[in-house]
Amino acid sequence: MEIKKICVVGGGLMGRQIALNAAICGVDATVYDLKPEVLEAVDKWEKEYMAGRIAKGRMTAEAVAEAESRFHIVGDLKEAVCDV
Repeated sequence: MEIKKICVVGGGLMGRQIALNAAICGVDATVYDLKPEVLEAVDKWEKEYMAGRIAKGRMTAEAVAEAESRFHIVGDLKEAVCDV
């Protein structure tokens, strides 16, 4: 079985890292959390983390843009788990 899309329920430190690493590896990944403040924190963290990857030369801007296109932050559970 090939995994094409995942949903991580919970935007805590571990959940957001799992989802972002999946997106970096080519999997469409969604982070779901009920709390808007957690979703905002995930969004801020992702931007800072990926900017750091570029600054350190670990990823190109193009690779970051591709990964970010696969990384989704959602506050609606039905939307988050659709097609996973």
